[in-house]
Amino acid sequence: MTFQRGERFFGDGGGTGPGVCIVRAGHVELSVPTSWGRVVVGVLHPGDIDGDVPLLLGIPVPYTAHALDDAICLLFAAAGFESLLNRHPGISRRWLSSVAQRLATSHGRLISLLGRPLPAQLAGLLIEEAEDGMVRLPQRTLAAMLGVARPSLNKVVKDRERRGHVSAGSGAIRLLDEDGLAAVRDA
Repeated sequence: MTFQRGERFFGDGGGTGPGVCIVRAGHVELSVPTSWGRVVVGVLHPGDIDGDVPLLLGIPVPYTAHALDDAICLLFAAAGFESLLNRHPGISRRWLSSVAQRLATSHGRLISLLGRPLPAQLAGLLIEEAEDGMVRLPQRTLAAMLGVARPSLNKVVKDRERRGHVSAGSGAIRLLDEDGLAAVRDA
């Protein structure tokens, strides 16, 4: 299915999803509402999968998905996904590896955010989200992913620009010095 930029296509922060979603093109934002705004809990990139864990556990999808840009996704209903896993052991193994990788990434992100200053958090997020040296996410999304106000994030981005680590443009940040960002992340 094709989704237009900004289109919500599953979840309402507690309801059911369409089943399993595999992103083929574009980016998908996963967010939850809070009393002070939304918090982005993840961004799906081409090749990423979501909806499988809530589907298999029979729990509600705890977030809403919106297309950050035009996105193409494959959607599998519960029966189709379970049938696919049952018929193809190789796909089942790859899916299990995908679940393990997502769990490890989530744990790593939580650990990297705990008690870290915002410059270190941003440096880690930029390195993690970069594709070919570019982070093609608006600053409002990056701020929501870190749970901070956009002006606070913008101040840190401007500082990283002055230091030659990044170049910020409209809706994207180019990494100019990944080693410098890694030093900030690890400080």
